[in-house]
Amino acid sequence: MNTQRKTLPTLIQSVLLLSPLLVSTSHAQTPLEMEEIKITATRNAEQSVTPSRNITVIDKAELEQIQATSVPQTVAHLPNVTLSGGPRDDVQNVNIRGLGDTQVLQLVDGVRQNFMSGHRPTYFLDPELIKSVEVVKGPSSALWGSGALGGVISQNTIHAADLLGTKDFGGFIKQGYHSNSDKWLTTAALAGRFENLDWLVSSFYRDGNETELGNGNNLEGSAARDKGVMAKVDWFIDDAQTATFNLRSSEVNGEIPSNGAAEVDSSNFMINRQNQTDHASVDYRLNPDSDWLNVQLMLYWNNTEMQEYRLSDRRADRTEIETLGLNLNNRTELGNISFIYGVDGYQDKLTSNRGGLNRPTPPNATTEVWGAFTEVHIPFAEAWRLELGGRYDYFSTEAKNLNNDRSDNAFSPSVALVWQTTDKLNLTLRYDEAFRAPTAEELYTTGTHFCMGHFFVTHFWQILI
Repeated sequence: MNTQRKTLPTLIQSVLLLSPLLVSTSHAQTPLEMEEIKITATRNAEQSVTPSRNITVIDKAELEQIQATSVPQTVAHLPNVTLSGGPRDDVQNVNIRGLGDTQVLQLVDGVRQNFMSGHRPTYFLDPELIKSVEVVKGPSSALWGSGALGGVISQNTIHAADLLGTKDFGGFIKQGYHSNSDKWLTTAALAGRFENLDWLVSSFYRDGNETELGNGNNLEGSAARDKGVMAKVDWFIDDAQTATFNLRSSEVNGEIPSNGAAEVDSSNFMINRQNQTDHASVDYRLNPDSDWLNVQLMLYWNNTEMQEYRLSDRRADRTEIETLGLNLNNRTELGNISFIYGVDGYQDKLTSNRGGLNRPTPPNATTEVWGAFTEVHIPFAEAWRLELGGRYDYFSTEAKNLNNDRSDNAFSPSVALVWQTTDKLNLTLRYDEAFRAPTAEELYTTGTHFCMGHFFVTHFWQILI
């Protein structure tokens, strides 16, 4: 077992917006109030003006200016962040300060996305359905556990309230066109409000040919067809309780090299890839008029199935990872001191098949990671704050037909000293230890050579300005 601690082509965009349309009731004109930005990727709802970590929030207005066709493109312009995976949209990834792939944790509405398999896709969301993207640079394992060595990419999707405002029914349709690849992009959404329920349904469809390069040649294997749907219900139970039910499904089809980041050659052969991703989650919040309770309970299920066959000989491969997870955390305020603490965990089940001769099929395998964490913010002077945190994780894995069940554990401490010099400038000295458990893909899909080993520890010092 091996574990670790530690531009675009010219586009012509035509947009048709059906603004939240009217129904029934009329509302008085009220002054515009800017919504206070909270950073959810820190699990402490920090205000964006006083974070102790290096965090960037990309809001909806900026996303509309970027006009990205993949999630990694939404953050590629940020300092210390690079886009990896090449020019093919579907296989692009994010690299933060030299760390990428399984070393950067991806979240969608607070749910971790665990599918990471070689050169295959891992970001499956249409950028048009995203309300904001938060980028945390640097290790965040004390809060999020395994995989957050390099940082966190947190995607927050739109809610019905983002389309409705004060109306009871509304929606939009957006049509885009890329002249370079003759690619059409269509996204539509409808939203409504009924008593204490907000609902939203949306879908997207993207279909394009191969991208033309600067030398006039086409980029082989860059044509693809994507489609997906999302449904979301926000239930405002009472003044203190809300629950959000979220369903998503997406599908990607196309021919692409086995390594989508490289050119096609004799060793990088063409394959047909069909990808199906499904997601369901329930997010319950309890926030009564109490300094002791601000609770979140999240239950989620993700399933990603990748089917591929090599065009030259029709040799077929199939990889499927199913994730079940739970997040439970609470925030407590004791005067000026705030605590965030909780437990979370997930289980990944890997199943796969491999075609062809002399290609052993990986076993059906299960990995589990469970953790408990806490972080406390302690003001001790007018402009100074101390943050202390820590997380304990337990990792276990087992595979059918292999007698090598293993388990291990790790503790990830975190400490930060924050000096709020002005309202718009703070200096932070931070120390973190980061942890990553091996994924099921690393353990079993490419063989069993990762099944022996131990945790490695990397110490991180950061001075943030």
